[in-house]
Amino acid sequence: MIDLLLPPNDCFEVLTVIHNFKLTNRPLIFVHASSFNNRTMERLQDYYVAYCFIKPLSPELIIPRIMQLIRSTKMLGVNSVSSLNQLEYLERLSAEITQQMRSLGIPAHLKGYHFLRSAIRYSVCSNAPTTIAVTKDIYPNISLQYDTTPALVERSIRNAIEVAWVRGNIDVLHNYFGFTIDSSKGKPTNSEFIAMVADRVRQTVCN
Repeated sequence: MIDLLLPPNDCFEVLTVIHNFKLTNRPLIFVHASSFNNRTMERLQDYYVAYCFIKPLSPELIIPRIMQLIRSTKMLGVNSVSSLNQLEYLERLSAEITQQMRSLGIPAHLKGYHFLRSAIRYSVCSNAPTTIAVTKDIYPNISLQYDTTPALVERSIRNAIEVAWVRGNIDVLHNYFGFTIDSSKGKPTNSEFIAMVADRVRQTVCN
């Protein structure tokens, strides 16, 4: 557990030191602060911070939340990776997700952008991606990570996808999703979007 404004500078110095250790088995890292903006959240995500707590903190909240996160991480694995160690895999995974999101035209300032990143990462890292249900698995786990509700996660992801369809390159989007697009709506559902992007990321990173 690290304070965002850890003296003398901030928690990013500590996170950088941990990152430079090149640990094969990374510890679960938690950060707490009075508030978090989108830029800070994006930087923390790059360091694989597991959860961000909003002050004031209480043991009654912290302990159950940490235990829930520990249980949820046991659902994830990197068994499909043999030639890369876990740290290298996670670094490549994060970079590839960012690249795919950028190519699809999803603005980084949207809440849905960060939720989608987490959803795609969750799907890619799962030991059994075909059994994952967005409503029962992905939304609840992301809402836990960002201290919000599954309904807000779903709406924010939907909004990010709709923004991509308005502002993005429609040829790229159509080439990317092809015939999975709902003909009546013209864009994929949340689950289709997450599954398709996760599949592309998985093929790129694992091959």
